[in-house]
Amino acid sequence: SDGSCSLADATDFVGSPQLGPLDPTSFYHVPLATSPAVDAIPTGSFGTGCSLAADMAGVLRPQDGNSDGSIGCDIGAAERI
Repeated sequence: SDGSCSLADATDFVGSPQLGPLDPTSFYHVPLATSPAVDAIPTGSFGTGCSLAADMAGVLRPQDGNSDGSIGCDIGAAERI
């Protein structure tokens, strides 16, 4: 690697996304409750996934996917419920 695609921003994520198993009917992975992708986008963030009312399966966004009392959109195509 030449380093031109380094992840250097404070909001960049490096590590395991902690995704659940592949769903055989929808063919996508839902993040686990412990995933850093869950509730990672604050509600109302301009230009983010929160501008979408639902995920690819039709689940409404945002949800409190990790049950911590904080509601936010998940990073990615699938919203954890």
